[in-house]
This record gives sequence, C-alpha cells and structure tokens, in this order.
Amino acid sequence: MNDLNLNDIVNNKIHSQWLGLVDIKTTGELQNSYLLENDIQKIEIIGCEHFEVLSAGKSLWKSNLSDYTKYFSSVDLTRRGGKLTLHNPGQLIIYPQVHLKTFNFNLKTYIQFLLSVSHNTLLKLGLNSDFYTESNIGIYCDSKKIVSLGLNHSNGWISHGLSINVNNDLTKFSLFDVCGLSTTKVTSLKKLNFDISTKELFSLWITQFKTQLLDQVTLSQQVYL
Repeated sequence: MNDLNLNDIVNNKIHSQWLGLVDIKTTGELQNSYLLENDIQKIEIIGCEHFEVLSAGKSLWKSNLSDYTKYFSSVDLTRRGGKLTLHNPGQLIIYPQVHLKTFNFNLKTYIQFLLSVSHNTLLKLGLNSDFYTESNIGIYCDSKKIVSLGLNHSNGWISHGLSINVNNDLTKFSLFDVCGLSTTKVTSLKKLNFDISTKELFSLWITQFKTQLLDQVTLSQQVYL
C-alpha cells in the first residue's frame, strides 16, 4: 500500500463539521448518536462554540454547585473527566469521537496526541507553548492555560475533547478554580495578539489532526483500515 493510498484511506475515515454557536446539550446529544452507531473505523469531529456554561466533570456530580448559578448563565453536568471549566462564545470547542484500539492509541498516548496536535496548530500561527500530560493537563503560554482537555472513555471509545481560548471573555474564569486548582490562570489568542476566528482555527486544527493521524497509522502498520 503506497503512501498516497494510505493518505486517502485515513482522510476518508475522518468526518468533521462546524456547528457555530450552539448549546452544550446539542453537542452532547450529537456525540451520543455517533457513539450509538459504533462505527469503529470512523472518526467524527465536531467543532463549535458554546453559549456561556459552567461545565462540571463527573467527579463533581454530587457536589453542591448551586452557588455558581448566580454567576453563570447555565451549569452543566457533563460525562467528561476533570472538574470545572467555563465555555463561552469565542472559545473553540473540539469534540472528536475516536475508537482507541482502531487507531493504535491507549488513553495516555491519545492525550499526548491531542495535545501535540493542538500545540503544533498554535505553532503554525507563530505561538510557542508548553504542554503537560501528567499534572494539570493542558497547553500553557507564559504559565497561563490556553488549551484544556476533558475526555470520556467508555467501551474503547473516547469522546468529549478540548477547548482553546481564542477571543472569548476571560473575566469569569476568576470566579472558580479552573480545573480544580486555584493557581491556574488563563489566557487567549486575543490576549496574546493573535487575530483568528474560531472557525479558521478549527480548520487549521483538523488539517494538523489528519497529518498526525496519518503518522500514527503508518507507525502502527494497521493496513486493515
């Protein structure tokens, strides 16, 4: 199988769509519908922004979050891991649905993959960043978080995904402990003087995702794709 054929095969496995500004429950229902299809040979990727919502991971489902309702338009209990984060307009949300074994990932290598794709996407804009895979997982610029991950792993599938602060309002991030740590500060591409829309950044991210997934598949030699 030559490289061109493999490239075509991998690209045909990836289906991406841009939804624009949508409610978080809409993307939750869409992700569930993809998972119910159980097509392990296909990767579905949703790109969007969300109306303002404070998102709480599974570890906080039994916590009292009522105090936050006076500060945020909505509080959502989500199936992802992690703790509290804020989604609001101007923040890019990316939800890939990936079957780990099919593409030769385990949970650790998939996290590294997502961070690497995001890091390299920002690098193409001219932004140097650091990413961490063990403690307070994410991507940082000048010690401030710009990319956050929150994943759900079930029956071999990984869903939910990541957020990138593009031109969103960061004011309300000071009202809670970002990812459970009071020391976490946040930044955005706008704060760092980069002018790009969430839709444009999603397109760049998808291109980088495809490039690096091809490397992943080539290394795994899984020709049954």
